[in-house]
Amino acid sequence: MIRRSAFLVELLRNERRPRERLLTAQFARLQALLEHAWRHVPAYRDQWREHGIEPAQLREPADLRRWPVIDKLAMRRRGSEAFIDERITDRSELVRCQTSGSSGTPFEFFFARAHDQWRKAQYLRPYLSTGRRLGDQLLRLTANPSTRRPAFQRLGLLRETQLDVGAPTSEIEAAWRRLRPDVVQGYGSSLRPLALRTQAHALPAPRLLYTDSELLAPDCRKLLHDSFGTEPIDVFGSFETDNIAWQCERRGGYHVAIDCAVVEVLAADGRPLGPGEGTGDLVVTVLGNFAMPFIRYNLRDRAAWLASDCSCGRSLPLLDVTAGRADDLLTIGSERRSPMRLLGRFDRLGTAVSEYRVLQLTADELLIEVVPGPDWQASLEPALLDWVAREDGALRARVATVASIPRGPSGKYKAFESRLEPPAP
Repeated sequence: MIRRSAFLVELLRNERRPRERLLTAQFARLQALLEHAWRHVPAYRDQWREHGIEPAQLREPADLRRWPVIDKLAMRRRGSEAFIDERITDRSELVRCQTSGSSGTPFEFFFARAHDQWRKAQYLRPYLSTGRRLGDQLLRLTANPSTRRPAFQRLGLLRETQLDVGAPTSEIEAAWRRLRPDVVQGYGSSLRPLALRTQAHALPAPRLLYTDSELLAPDCRKLLHDSFGTEPIDVFGSFETDNIAWQCERRGGYHVAIDCAVVEVLAADGRPLGPGEGTGDLVVTVLGNFAMPFIRYNLRDRAAWLASDCSCGRSLPLLDVTAGRADDLLTIGSERRSPMRLLGRFDRLGTAVSEYRVLQLTADELLIEVVPGPDWQASLEPALLDWVAREDGALRARVATVASIPRGPSGKYKAFESRLEPPAP
């Protein structure tokens, strides 16, 4: 706990340190990571030899583009063991983590126990940076709730009550009223039905509301704000990278943790994109995990660099991560675009829809699944079909009312999901 606290203090201070100072330290850590992987991680050493590259060729940050990009599927095909420091023969020395597989591909990875303390500090930073207080009572909706109370919680610090996202909405509502939390945290899709249920009987308003772990659609953001009295602060991360970008109290772009990772946005041809140059694949190098490094790891999320700095005064650069996953973009002919414009129109439905999901089944066919709300009427269906037609006249759509939207293993679901073949990495 002492080490984690020291890491946390350092991370919070970094937000106000000069960006050039942070980038200089980032590059030094990147050089050390590549040298380590070259010497001790078989998969990277073999791959880089095939490409004719070695760490000595990384003389400036721009040189990183010469290194190959990997993704979860490539690592699984090669085998996780090949990405672990070959000197570590006792796996009990490592912390094991497994992704939920909500994207269809479960994945197991490892990190050292010392790095685990850094990860936990990195996880906490966005929340403490944006207003969560040590003495706050937090209600967290999660797929894997824990009833364990660490010692610091028993002392009244970072108090947290976790509830299963799959619990009945009435149960979550009752707990919320009983706890009267200062802070609420959860997936947007898990908070949405609760917001609709409680519009007529308002819940005690939290001071802060956080969403994480999935794309926050515009209609969901508006609904949560209207229902709970505070606009969400969205946090972006993954199991493999932890929290690497987050909105601040201004709730604009996402501040990027350049002291924890090298973050790149790449065009389809692999060319790095800068501010104002458009949306691309989000590729991350995690600087602290030497036990099982992630180097130029494609998260298969879409993002774009923002040219402006935030008025909050933080020196961390800004990213827009609202476009969605690379394999969940709307495909129209040869064009692939964000579905967020289409999803944003659903905020006009208010309480007519409890939940919805848009599925792209074929190149020209969409299925809109609707869980009817108290004000749903079949006469609303033509409006939904019209929204699809506005995206492109070649698209066809149909509406199906369903009892519920199925969740993945993580307890989440995606408001837009493509059933087309995913693009090559």
